[in-house]
Amino acid sequence: MKLTEIDQSSQKAWTEALRQHRLLYPDERVVGFLARRFPAAAGNGQRHAIDIGAGSGRHMKLMMDYGFQTWGVDYAQEAVQTALVNLAPHPLLREVVWGDFRSHRFPVRFDVVVAWGVPFLTRRSEILPNLQGMAALLSEEGRIFLNFRTRENSLFGQGEEIEPGCFVLDERSGAYQGMCYTFMDLPEVEALVEQAGLQIVHLEKLVYHKNNLSELHSWLLTELVRKP
Repeated sequence: MKLTEIDQSSQKAWTEALRQHRLLYPDERVVGFLARRFPAAAGNGQRHAIDIGAGSGRHMKLMMDYGFQTWGVDYAQEAVQTALVNLAPHPLLREVVWGDFRSHRFPVRFDVVVAWGVPFLTRRSEILPNLQGMAALLSEEGRIFLNFRTRENSLFGQGEEIEPGCFVLDERSGAYQGMCYTFMDLPEVEALVEQAGLQIVHLEKLVYHKNNLSELHSWLLTELVRKP
């Protein structure tokens, strides 16, 4: 499978997942991050937030609830259209971009960058450039919140390995089939974060079983800032 085919396969699978499983409510871990770092909505009016991989816009809605001027970006056109329908009109909605966050010119720097369920949905070789792109979006005191799938996951190994730890998932993965997933453990994540000019300031690990305990899912939850 060629790299362009991998990208197309992942995008197609993500669009289909959005159609079949439209998520309306924010993930509690993202809620917890904002509640921990930016609890007073009244003080966030001059702050800017962006959701990378915005999907249906559920985390953009959360950011606006917390008072942020809010942007979103997604590489699936249908996701952008869905987010616009779900969120507009809203006085704090600034822009929902269809395309690549690394090449789009945003008019501001961001105090909050959320990329939830996104960093591992690409080839291993793309993760460092993506982290560097997120770092470039940050304001001086800005924070990034994102998660990585570890190698403990049941999905690890279910498909064609195209780069170390990166698989195009096959039919064994069920609803995830066709997606490009990269699995990394903490030392790999720490090394990439360091190379991107960032540092981890808050770290958690989430592990749980689902589907009658037949699947194991494991993530590293990371909050990042620029290195001093």
